[in-house]
Amino acid sequence: GGTPLWRYALNSVLITTASTAVGIAVTALGAYALVRRPDFWFFRVLRIGFMVTIMYPYMLLVIPVYIVMYKVGLLGTYTGIVLFLALGPIQFFLFEQFFRTVPKSVVEAAVIDGADEWQILFRVVMPLALPVVATASIITFLLNWAQWLPVLVVSKSPDTYTLPVGLLS
Repeated sequence: GGTPLWRYALNSVLITTASTAVGIAVTALGAYALVRRPDFWFFRVLRIGFMVTIMYPYMLLVIPVYIVMYKVGLLGTYTGIVLFLALGPIQFFLFEQFFRTVPKSVVEAAVIDGADEWQILFRVVMPLALPVVATASIITFLLNWAQWLPVLVVSKSPDTYTLPVGLLS
């Protein structure tokens, strides 16, 4: 196709790293918010949505995501590929289960010391969650590295293909 193999490898590294970072950051924030405010109705709906996406195959999301990417204008861009690969219910589940195990006394002590929610999250809870962050990062990186169908669907040209898609084509 005229695109060199090193371009596919570089795309794989950049897209996989970016989608892993975005996915970990977003799901960690979302899981923390869900655990801290379980009575908010939208968070319950969001949790059910993540759990439902675990039950269904990844390929069922391809057509709706293609339509959304087309309407938003992200079809064929690196941003569209990264955002699509960042959707990961597994890391959300890992973070949620960990945040539920953080003792309430630790969070209450931070509140008594005058910490706001961001300080509680980044100075108290996230240092405790480093093993979960590492585990979720490794799992997400490996899963995203091997994805070929979402990249093939969202890409418009071989310039945005990753290594699995380039080797497949």
